[in-house]
Amino acid sequence: MLARLLFCAGIATVVFEKDQSPDSRKAQGGTLDMHENTGQKALIEAGLWDQFQGVARYDAEDLIITDRHNRVYYESRGES
Repeated sequence: MLARLLFCAGIATVVFEKDQSPDSRKAQGGTLDMHENTGQKALIEAGLWDQFQGVARYDAEDLIITDRHNRVYYESRGES
């Protein structure tokens, strides 16, 4: 996001990627919690809001905490 904001301001940037491949973090899963006054504002300022709306998942309200054996320690089902 910062690189995009700098680019929009005419500041050249270089992003160095540490991951070995584009798929190396797929197993992490999860969804960002984008609040109006922080993440959403940054997306709008970076000109990425419309793209974000195309992929945003507003249905991801459940929170389940498990261990590596999939034993559930906490579960909260959000409203859909």
